[in-house]
Amino acid sequence: MSIANIKSLPICKECKGNGYIRGFVNTENCIFCFGSGHSNHASRVTYDDMLSVFEMCENYVKENKKDYTQ
Repeated sequence: MSIANIKSLPICKECKGNGYIRGFVNTENCIFCFGSGHSNHASRVTYDDMLSVFEMCENYVKENKKDYTQ
């Protein structure tokens, strides 16, 4: 990864790009960016997305039921 790509990554809002969060007792790695300082991750899985995956699996099993009941 080149330096030009690093500058274009979105900065983590929780740790403000530091990669760590200071608590009252100690300092730990940021759990939102895993200590990297940037939040370049995919969107979260929503309930509707998960439901559609279950439906696809269910339809696949129904179509291939003879393969599972041997």
